Amino acid sequence: MHSALCRGSDLGRADWTPRTAQPHVLVIDDDESLRVLYQEVIDEIGFRTTTWHRTVDTCDPIVALDPSLILLDLVFGGQVLGPRFLDQLKADPRTSAIPVVVATAAYHMVDAMASNLRRWNCSVLYKPFDLDDLVRVLRGSRP
Repeated sequence: MHSALCRGSDLGRADWTPRTAQPHVLVIDDDESLRVLYQEVIDEIGFRTTTWHRTVDTCDPIVALDPSLILLDLVFGGQVLGPRFLDQLKADPRTSAIPVVVATAAYHMVDAMASNLRRWNCSVLYKPFDLDDLVRVLRGSRP
């Protein structure tokens, strides 16, 4: 099933409308080199970027940050934290409408979460990915 979901095609896309003139992407990934790469690409396309190395326990920091989009990994230091964070994010009415792009190498987790990802209209970007695919997903275009 994961090959059909590879570019988010089976899960829909992260439809989003920027709330400000400059969209703000929150990147949550434990890999520092990827955070740097994400920030460079996101800055290059004219979006603001905030990067975090881990998820948070409440949605309060997300509400305070008010991102236009979240780019989320599922595994942090070997711990599967992303799915619980995503559940929490989508259950909170203050953050449920924030689009999420799941960027992960955990194909099996995406397969297991497929129905929720569809329901939440999350896009999936499998690692390793092509930078053009990252840009397309961030801009809300299908490949």
